[in-house]
Amino acid sequence: ILVLLTTLGVFRDGLHVIMEGSPKNVSYAAVKTDLEAIGGVMMAHSLHMWSLTMGKSALAIHLVVEPDSADEQQKVLAAAQRIAREKYGMTNTTIQVEVYHRDMDSCVMCQDPSD
Repeated sequence: ILVLLTTLGVFRDGLHVIMEGSPKNVSYAAVKTDLEAIGGVMMAHSLHMWSLTMGKSALAIHLVVEPDSADEQQKVLAAAQRIAREKYGMTNTTIQVEVYHRDMDSCVMCQDPSD
């Protein structure tokens, strides 16, 4: 019985990783809010977070910068990577910085997911 009980926890954690579940104890809203708070960032969209292993997580996101801050893209990228790594423990990140254009206001792909 002891082996069965301890195995269930390991099985549950393994299933979470296999199903690419979001990292435990990381809030989607908090990550998005923190990345949108970076200077020059107008909005963040297409945020995806998933567990690679029990100790490693990945993040992919698009950050939209103001047209007049396009020359600051490398600073925005560095700040976003630092936040993802240091604050949220993301070991793998894919961050795309893009310049704002009006079509983004009505873009279905730029909207937050609905629960």
